[in-house]
Amino acid sequence: MRLNVENPSRLALDCLLARSILVLLFFLLLSSSFSIYIRNDLGIDAGRYLDEIVFAGFVPLVLLAILIYRKLYISSVIPGLLLFVVIALFASFYNQVPPNILLLGLLQSVKPLLILIIFQMVPLRKSSSDLLLNGLNYLFVFMTIFSFMYMVLFEIILNSNPMPVIDASLPFRFGFEAKRSFFPHPNTFAVIMVIATFFHFSQLLLTGSKKRLIILMLGLISIALTTRMKPLFMMPPSLVIVYFLFRYQRGKIKKLHLVVGATMTFIFVIAIATTALLSPLMEILEDRFSPDTNSVRISLFKGAIEILEETSGIGAGLGMYGSPLSAFTHYSPRYYQLGIDQLPGATPDNPSYITDQWWSWYIGETGVLGMAVFTGTLIFVIIKLFGFALFWKRKNLLQASLAAAAMTSIIYGILIGLAGNFLAGPPTSYYTMALAGLTFAIHRGLRRQNN
Repeated sequence: MRLNVENPSRLALDCLLARSILVLLFFLLLSSSFSIYIRNDLGIDAGRYLDEIVFAGFVPLVLLAILIYRKLYISSVIPGLLLFVVIALFASFYNQVPPNILLLGLLQSVKPLLILIIFQMVPLRKSSSDLLLNGLNYLFVFMTIFSFMYMVLFEIILNSNPMPVIDASLPFRFGFEAKRSFFPHPNTFAVIMVIATFFHFSQLLLTGSKKRLIILMLGLISIALTTRMKPLFMMPPSLVIVYFLFRYQRGKIKKLHLVVGATMTFIFVIAIATTALLSPLMEILEDRFSPDTNSVRISLFKGAIEILEETSGIGAGLGMYGSPLSAFTHYSPRYYQLGIDQLPGATPDNPSYITDQWWSWYIGETGVLGMAVFTGTLIFVIIKLFGFALFWKRKNLLQASLAAAAMTSIIYGILIGLAGNFLAGPPTSYYTMALAGLTFAIHRGLRRQNN
């Protein structure tokens, strides 16, 4: 009889890999506040790339593990990545983009897919997969509870938040100031809570735990207190998707589950309609979609369409429109050409609103084909994650919940791409794409052990 005995050195490497991933994800929770502090108080502009610096330090550990295990996983996302690179380079050569801008722009554009692939390549085994799943569970629970308690203590009771903030004044909606917890802006707080809420909701459906219900409510309350319209509108349909995913049985949906899902949808629709009536939402929408709007997001999208018409759908080239590189590193001449340089939040001195989206970025820089390939690759990942969630929902509840959370996070990121840089901006891009990649890696590790 052959005993399956773990090699001590490899077991130690397994634990090191899993713990380093957890430490990386924990650090990313605080990185946005650290980067603001480094840039504003210490005057070091490298704080803007703090997430990238930390992630670059993690990559050698993954490569070392691959060399030791002698198992290289060839990601199924790589063909989509390579095709996107070819299209983006063609658009850049067509527009004669300078080589230094081209290279940096390419790195920024492929970053979401690179993060996904790097985490897919992590050679996890049964021991490290279990450790990582349990660690992620505790991380999501801690993140939700601590963020909520911090918000209540410093922003509601003491009315003084010591953590650095991006804007001197936070927006007021519904008669009170938006909450941000220990994050530098309510948007970051809301998005992190969205990802955690997807995980908690999946766990609640699978386990029926009352404790998980309480944690889920804390997450939903936190999202509501950020007063961000994007999560308030997009969370309900996303939660409905997760609900039907886990209630899907043998090709049929039970009548009871259909009634509950329809009731949830109806309540969400009524809540959204009430929110619209009690707030100046309709006035905001009318202003933003008017021909002479001052909305940077709408103007950027209209500008991207104009670029497509001018370049026959090819795009402006990497680093030339809608990207962080085109706004902060060098201010693209396209903004002067389209009149975007005159809009508040998109001026050469303060271009921060330019990067608060990704649809206009990818459409404007890589054209119709680039946007189609990038989005198509993400949809392929969503389909795979959907399969993982169905496969594990009767065998490993944590893995099924992780797959569902990763899947709905990417769906959410695609849907809000006009008004939020969820997929490509730190730290949310690392959480979204890393969780998706880890789901692939953990799936391999658990399947290998079961086989």
